[in-house]
Amino acid sequence: MTMTTGMMRFPVPMGYQPAPLAVTRVLANLARQRKEAGHNDISFGGGLPNPAACDVEGYDAKARAYLSRLADHEFIPGCRSIAAVQKALANYTDTISHTGVRKDFAAPYSRDTQIPINVERLVPTLGNTQAIMATLMFYNSLGNDVAVFVEQQAYTGLLSAAEWFQNIKIVSLPMDADGMSPEALIQGLLKAEQDGLQLGFVYLVPDGGNPSGITMSQARRDALYQAVLMHAEQTGNIAYIFEDSPYYFIRLGAEGEEYPLPMAANDPAGIVAHAFSASKISFPDNRVGWLHLPMEWDQKDASGKQRMLHGEIAAAVAAGTLIHSSRNLAGFNGQLWNADDMVGLMPASAIQSAIYRKNAAVLYTALETGLAQAHPDLFTLSPRPKH
Repeated sequence: MTMTTGMMRFPVPMGYQPAPLAVTRVLANLARQRKEAGHNDISFGGGLPNPAACDVEGYDAKARAYLSRLADHEFIPGCRSIAAVQKALANYTDTISHTGVRKDFAAPYSRDTQIPINVERLVPTLGNTQAIMATLMFYNSLGNDVAVFVEQQAYTGLLSAAEWFQNIKIVSLPMDADGMSPEALIQGLLKAEQDGLQLGFVYLVPDGGNPSGITMSQARRDALYQAVLMHAEQTGNIAYIFEDSPYYFIRLGAEGEEYPLPMAANDPAGIVAHAFSASKISFPDNRVGWLHLPMEWDQKDASGKQRMLHGEIAAAVAAGTLIHSSRNLAGFNGQLWNADDMVGLMPASAIQSAIYRKNAAVLYTALETGLAQAHPDLFTLSPRPKH
């Protein structure tokens, strides 16, 4: 079997199946078709943002102001030239970017989320999909069959990425209205080891889960965390937690309502990898993300060699990207700072959450009146999101 691309032909392994398209790709194509047909509707699906939430000009203005902060703080020792700062940001750096850029993200983000961030454990990513891909690459390279635990309704980006790695074995676990079942996780961890699988990680989207829409309660987050620790204490084997958190700052509950903390904020054992993507709190084209790995975890490969997670995931990111745009990373930091004042993401969260709260009200009202009440035998509407 061969695959043709332009004038090039290359062999494709027998039994190869293309990875399924992520739903966002399908919906983006549908949006293009609607636009070509002369429609300018707003989609509530696939994470597509409301245009009102994309203040590109305001974003760029804050990004430019942040360059002044860097210059004032002598990002280049002995130099306060904004032009020199821009040239320095535009040049080569290592995979984890400049220390000052990492620090200026970590301080306000840590204040907003209560996550104790170690700036030496921050790896910039092109959004959370790259963080997922790099983590899967690491576990696949161990040479063992590795279990990755997911909810029954799991993010298609994770599932489609996992299909590229022959050593990754997806373990789908039951869930209820509050997300993954802790009891199911306990049983799943035991069964995976009984089946000869090496424990990889538990993949969770605790805030506005994709596609379930579930925001886990604080009690559920704590219970899942304790389930992982209990298994580790009993067996000596740990399955780390990968917290995919692009939606933490988009909240559909009443303004000011108490909100659960990220799992990484309640992580005394240092077992939660926290992945942040700016695509929902800014806009999708701004490919800024950060993966925080709190400890230098190690995992044994098939030969018994200890492999260090943080260093190798950074290397996996570098293999695909080499360097990230420090100007993009700095531009996003501009949304977090006003001169020397840490603004953080809560002001943007309040504005954008209000927009999406209205969107959700329109959507649920339409579904309730148009389908759930008119056709109760065919359509059951799930409860409105609590957060």
